[in-house]
Amino acid sequence: MQLELTNQLGQYEFLRLLKKQGIRSSWTAIRKPSGAKVFLKVFEISDDAEALVDLLTNSHQLQRQLRLSSILNSTTLTRTNQFLVIEYPLLDISDWILASTITDPRILQDVLVFLATTLDVLHLKGLVHCDVKLSNVLFKNNNGVIQLKLIDTDFMTSQGEDLRNQLVGTPEHIPHEIYHSGKALIQSDNYSLGISLMKHIRALAQSTESDQARFHKLVCFSHMLTFKEPERRPSSLLNALHSSELISEQLLQQELFRALSRFISLQVRALKGKDVNSSHALHEFLTNQCRLLGLLPDHSSSIFAILENSFSKAFRVLSFFLRSSRIELMSDFFMIRSTDEVRLKLYTQTRTRNYNTNRKQDDSHLTEHQYLQRKLTG
Repeated sequence: MQLELTNQLGQYEFLRLLKKQGIRSSWTAIRKPSGAKVFLKVFEISDDAEALVDLLTNSHQLQRQLRLSSILNSTTLTRTNQFLVIEYPLLDISDWILASTITDPRILQDVLVFLATTLDVLHLKGLVHCDVKLSNVLFKNNNGVIQLKLIDTDFMTSQGEDLRNQLVGTPEHIPHEIYHSGKALIQSDNYSLGISLMKHIRALAQSTESDQARFHKLVCFSHMLTFKEPERRPSSLLNALHSSELISEQLLQQELFRALSRFISLQVRALKGKDVNSSHALHEFLTNQCRLLGLLPDHSSSIFAILENSFSKAFRVLSFFLRSSRIELMSDFFMIRSTDEVRLKLYTQTRTRNYNTNRKQDDSHLTEHQYLQRKLTG
């Protein structure tokens, strides 16, 4: 296989086969003529693999538009008659730790906060990772400052996109709506994370003697993410962490602001590329999202006034106004984005029972979090 790859992909010097599973293999290589070391994922493609090729190509295009330091995105995609090759930056793995190897629940909790912020930004963009699990999360702790890398983005897709009969991701982590409708929601990612987290928590509980209250909160969080019906799962992971009492109100507001700021930055970067209609696009974006962003009417009016004179200055001023806005309204943003007409139709198709059908009559007044606590404590 290495000889065939070398013959068809002369721009790479293939160094080492890291893993091979079915039609997919991963390699370290050197890109010519720069000499840069890179990480490659190679898919062997056949004549009937167009659906797979389309998914991978679409994912690569989405990743090229998504510039988040906490997500390891592909840099190039090359197709030959026999192979499809996706190039990624090569990380020095000695500097990074897999989240799936964490044994300290306190560190796990800290990593979950950073992961929740990253995924909430991704989901605000209407994108679904499609294979979220702890073994796809790398982190390192530099003097108390955690850095995160979400990897394995091969099948990233837009929410509600038809997966064309391709079961992407880890089989035991795939939620019911993908099996039933062939479409992924942002809650599909949250389900996959919940399943992965639950497995990890069970292993930790058997091997460590630790704070049982913290374990209980982590279990509660993972249960919130793994309801069969997607509409019962939280849209925002940060809000779910707060509901599970894993983060404080102050930390919630801090991370919500961080997530929203990154989202705005991504939207702004996308609008800047539209030279002819960029002012109109920003005006339309702010008009549509003012309430959801918590911008007060006088704030948005001021931004519009600046926009008429200086498009670039309006972007800079927007950050200032965001800091003085009511950031807690971000939760509304998730709620509305996850229940619009298309998603509601999909929910209706995949929903199999009502939230209250399995609850006793005297439990009907409880909130979802209270109900979960009662269920878990027996």
